[in-house]
Amino acid sequence: MPSAFILHHYMDRGESGDRVDRVPEAVKDGELFVGWSRAPELLRAGLSREDFKRILGSCYPEYSGRQASTHAASMWLFIREMHPGDLVVIPEKRKDYFFIAEVTGDAYHDPEKVAEGTAFRRGARWLNGRQPVPKHSASDRLRKALSWRRACMPASELLPDIQAALHAVDGSPGLRQPDIKQRQRVERAAQQAVEDWYYAQGYHVIDVSADNLGWDLEATKDGHTLTIEVKGLSGSTPMAYITPNEYSPIKGRVRSTGSASSPTPWTRLNGSCKSLSSIQPHCAGRTKMATSLPSR
Repeated sequence: MPSAFILHHYMDRGESGDRVDRVPEAVKDGELFVGWSRAPELLRAGLSREDFKRILGSCYPEYSGRQASTHAASMWLFIREMHPGDLVVIPEKRKDYFFIAEVTGDAYHDPEKVAEGTAFRRGARWLNGRQPVPKHSASDRLRKALSWRRACMPASELLPDIQAALHAVDGSPGLRQPDIKQRQRVERAAQQAVEDWYYAQGYHVIDVSADNLGWDLEATKDGHTLTIEVKGLSGSTPMAYITPNEYSPIKGRVRSTGSASSPTPWTRLNGSCKSLSSIQPHCAGRTKMATSLPSR
């Protein structure tokens, strides 16, 4: 499962010491920035958290010990803890929206950007078509987290809230395949792959996707029927949204899957899966092909 972070681009400072809004530049360049550009040594392998503090204290002697510790923690997250596939929320100060990006590259240092205070960078795919996400689409706890002041903060506990905010913005175009025809081809291919897999296991499979039941297929074998929701993905981030219509039958039958003899509620054809008990409406279950439930 990807991790999540909140990253303030207002923490980036030029050599003049002025606080600068770097968000428009980051969106345009397709990258994420963080400050403390005079400390390229932070990219050296094998450094500890204490080394990060020592190096920042040396490069920025104006910092107190507490400031060096706080900034070292942000840099540690950006350089060591953040990875391609993670989601990053970027607030805009005094504005009623924020941005969300998916990390696509490793941390690096661009010497030409030292004077701007944005030398530490990562490649990123800015979601929602590089458009901002309105704060009113976010949960209360995500909106509260947007006010956190440290440059970079861990926010993996807010991953469902972040994904839900994306989903609320026109069906989350930032995470979905933007080409409608390509998305339909992927969905058809995924459903066919699932049908073929269950046929190979000896099931009789019926396509009920047009009936709006909250699942796509019904597979029957030995008098037992599985109801199957198919999720086909073509992107690099394995996330599949559960709509309210899909979630309702899951929520109503989670209790029936608790015994050791019950069929596995998620069938894995490609990728890893998340247990039903932790799925919430609009949130991402990490499956690339199919989910299945015991019959009613």
